[in-house]
Amino acid sequence: MSHGIGSLVLPLVIMKELKIKDLLVGILNMNTDHRFTINDIQRSDWFKMPQPMLTNGRLNNPAAVAERMKSKINLSGESIVEDAP
Repeated sequence: MSHGIGSLVLPLVIMKELKIKDLLVGILNMNTDHRFTINDIQRSDWFKMPQPMLTNGRLNNPAAVAERMKSKINLSGESIVEDAP
């Protein structure tokens, strides 16, 4: 997906989640006239989604979040990016 003079390659898992894809493309747009503002981000579908791990903008259980992130780390050295169909 090319925008401006750069390109953005997103893993398949992100491409399938259109709410985050559109947000990332807007934030990373190289054309400053079209780049998302804070207001654009706050109006995005992704930003408005319920976040079960947050209460009043704070993590309910930081240790659980850290453990979840740790479990997603690939230490094998193998690629975890799936090929697009």
